[in-house]
Amino acid sequence: MTHWLRANTSARPLGVDREAKAIRGVILAEEGPFKSKGRGEFDAKGIKEIVKLARAAPGGLKARFTHPTLSDDGLGKMLGRVRDTQLSSVQRVIKGEPRELMIARGDLYFSESAFNSPKGDLATYVMDLVEEDNGGDNAGMSLVIEPQEEYRLDKKGRRKVDELTGEELPPLWHPLSLHAVDVVDTGDATRSMLAAGLSIDGLPDEVLHKATELLRQQFSGKDRAFVQQHLADWTLRALDCYWPIDDEPEAESISAETLHRRMELRRRMAV
Repeated sequence: MTHWLRANTSARPLGVDREAKAIRGVILAEEGPFKSKGRGEFDAKGIKEIVKLARAAPGGLKARFTHPTLSDDGLGKMLGRVRDTQLSSVQRVIKGEPRELMIARGDLYFSESAFNSPKGDLATYVMDLVEEDNGGDNAGMSLVIEPQEEYRLDKKGRRKVDELTGEELPPLWHPLSLHAVDVVDTGDATRSMLAAGLSIDGLPDEVLHKATELLRQQFSGKDRAFVQQHLADWTLRALDCYWPIDDEPEAESISAETLHRRMELRRRMAV
């Protein structure tokens, strides 16, 4: 039986790569329970199985624009192939404890026909959609999967329940085969196309994680030299504003360049 598993859709590159006609690092599945309450859950083993099956697909895993329906078999909605699927991970806080959860990521390469399909220029539309939302939840990836479901049982053969809610744990899904992965609006198995269900609150270095993410968003598309210069300028302005030097060193110990720079930074703060 084939199930339609909607999934919203590290160190590897993430985002739209127009030169390569691709979206890099799209999320196929995340470890954890699906959005539909009680429907299912992927564990680390299931994510690894997805990666293995996706990598074994000849030419890559087929990708389409939305799922086919009973009255529409999807012809004309072929987008391309997802290739180079790999394991990735994300830090999340679960029940107050930080955990590393597995993610399956791949690169979606658009076929030439997707730029001139019977449904229009689907490839450009999808890339625009992802860029406008900065990889958020405007769109995601959805696996078409044939799973084997496994219920977790206690020593008496009863289905295990959640310690906090008392509700039955959803079955674990172990993929037997992957038929395709489609671009959809929202999904069950992940949170968005590029951003995993990341929760860093409570981690010892959560401030650094949040600051890094804000910098990545603020300076998207800028080169290292540009970012480095702007960070240096901002650091000095922030220090002068919130941590001023009470006792200035003797003027002769400060170079003319440093004095000029300090005066210029203070002038900017006053604007």
